[in-house]
Amino acid sequence: MHIKRSLAVIIGSLSGLTLMAASFGIYQGYCTWVFNNGNQVSDTIDKANIIIPDWSFDGEITNDGFYDDFKKPLTNEDSLGHKINFKIDYFKNGDDKVQDSTIYIKNASVNPNDSVFTDFSKVIFPAYYAETIDGIRYVHPISQIGKSFTFDNVCNNTEIEIPSTVTTIASKAFKDVTLKGVSYSTANNISSIESYAFAYTSLTSFTFGPKMSSFGDSAFRGSSLETVNFLDVENLASIDNYPFFECTSLTDVNINNSTIGTIKQSAFTSCTALKNINITNNSKITTIDYQAFKSFSSLNTLNILNSTVQTIYNAAFYNCSGLQKVDMTGSTINKINYNSFIYCEAMTMVDFTNATIGTIDTYAFFGCSKANVNFTNTKINTINYLAFGECDISGTVDLRESDIQLISSYAFAYQKNTSSLTFLLSSSIPDKCIGYAFATGCRNKASAVLYGYNSGQAKKHYGTGWYSGINVSYKA
Repeated sequence: MHIKRSLAVIIGSLSGLTLMAASFGIYQGYCTWVFNNGNQVSDTIDKANIIIPDWSFDGEITNDGFYDDFKKPLTNEDSLGHKINFKIDYFKNGDDKVQDSTIYIKNASVNPNDSVFTDFSKVIFPAYYAETIDGIRYVHPISQIGKSFTFDNVCNNTEIEIPSTVTTIASKAFKDVTLKGVSYSTANNISSIESYAFAYTSLTSFTFGPKMSSFGDSAFRGSSLETVNFLDVENLASIDNYPFFECTSLTDVNINNSTIGTIKQSAFTSCTALKNINITNNSKITTIDYQAFKSFSSLNTLNILNSTVQTIYNAAFYNCSGLQKVDMTGSTINKINYNSFIYCEAMTMVDFTNATIGTIDTYAFFGCSKANVNFTNTKINTINYLAFGECDISGTVDLRESDIQLISSYAFAYQKNTSSLTFLLSSSIPDKCIGYAFATGCRNKASAVLYGYNSGQAKKHYGTGWYSGINVSYKA
């Protein structure tokens, strides 16, 4: 829709008219309201003279050239009079010169050719290109930016703005460019970021939108990223191919309301400053892969809040010596695999409040010698051998309403606690499913209360070895 003339406006008061005019910056004087077609309304409004501009809400492509997301002619000109000339190319060697066929921006240059002294604060990339062939005007949406060192001469020390038509940032498009930021004209529809597309740039943050689906090798390698955000991503199969390799300034990874398959071992290799991982707001992760964050000494917090992770794989956070807190409040975790958090010796809290956990596997948190665990309102199926061995759990661990089906032998053995530890258990645990000496070796600080059985019934259902090394009482 293209509005060129306003024929009638009804406003309840002169003050309302003046306020509207001032907010648009078009208040002119007194007496009459003048439309840009020359018509006047002088009988209904007194002491006001407002010129209504030629507003365009949805542009119309009438000439050849480049256009923005709103189909308005696009010109990038800096304060020194330099202009950017974009060059396009076709995906099918020109055979796709038909209406609405997509094309890509091949490269760009500055006119006059004096790029050393350019002063662009922002470079806006075009959404459409129009051309006339044999008397017919063809309009092409632009779906891709770049191919191999494309914009290093025009985008240094600038922000770039990407239109909604663009779905691919091609290989090396902005490699080595001193970018100040990336924004979007309307929607962020980027689905593919190819190899080295933003490698060694000065970007400090980047947001992946709903359509993001694939990374090329080393897409952001060696860049200055401090924060990456996955926002409302609908179906990203995996974070892999070393996209953030050697991003040594990266501190925060935020995954918000997103669906991601696997965070692979190669996802954040050599991100030596990574401090916080936040998976929040109904995000869904299939797998945090084998050794994905192994020995990340700078990692401080892992938050998986009100989200779903199918599997935290073997040694995913092995020996993260600086990891202090793991918070899984309100989340659903199918399996925390063996050795997942083994020897995270700085960890002080694992919070499972209101979480649903399938299996906490063998040695999952073994050797987290300062860690307490909060099981408030937790639903949990299985706690395997030495899953919490040599931790520092104290206080009350109430598993009566947890639907626990198996507590394996030595599951909570050898706590380092200096204060008491009490387990509250229920007879709803299946027969023979409280393992031998499940909490032995806790410096005589551990005890258990079994509800629903007396001593004789407990012996019948669980034997006697389960309470080896702890004090036990019964409340039938």
